[in-house]
Amino acid sequence: MRNRKNKGMTLIELVITMVVLGVGLSGILSVMIVIAKNSASPQISWQSAILGENVVQILMSKSYDLSGVCLSKNDKSYESLCDYAKIQNEKITDVFPELMKNLKDYAAFKVSIDIQPYHGMSKDVESALISVKIMHSESGETHFAAVKTRDTQSNEKGMRFYTY
Repeated sequence: MRNRKNKGMTLIELVITMVVLGVGLSGILSVMIVIAKNSASPQISWQSAILGENVVQILMSKSYDLSGVCLSKNDKSYESLCDYAKIQNEKITDVFPELMKNLKDYAAFKVSIDIQPYHGMSKDVESALISVKIMHSESGETHFAAVKTRDTQSNEKGMRFYTY
């Protein structure tokens, strides 16, 4: 046999190196794809929280006859608080177009709203429990609740409850 000096790689060594690198890189890329996919979830959760708080603020500013139960009229005028009662899985862009003026990525969010008489504070105080649920396919549901009394102003945050 001849004594040959190693001047480079053989073809088999090169093929084995390419296979090992290919398997390693595909594993790394698959992990990076999962991480990138899940990194959008905190942003969507944050957007849900902002949207929910804005929805509650809009609802708290609406007039409400606190003497009875809201009956859904389905006229979608959204002038009084009762017009929002019984909204179920509606696109948030359809119910609150004023929130969407400068925002384009909110079409995937949905909203459900329930408004019920609430007597937890006192029998003498007429109030309504406003329950809001913001939904997104990637982040799930975010729940909000507020109690509106006759004297509640839209900027008061004392009776608002948020769960994420």
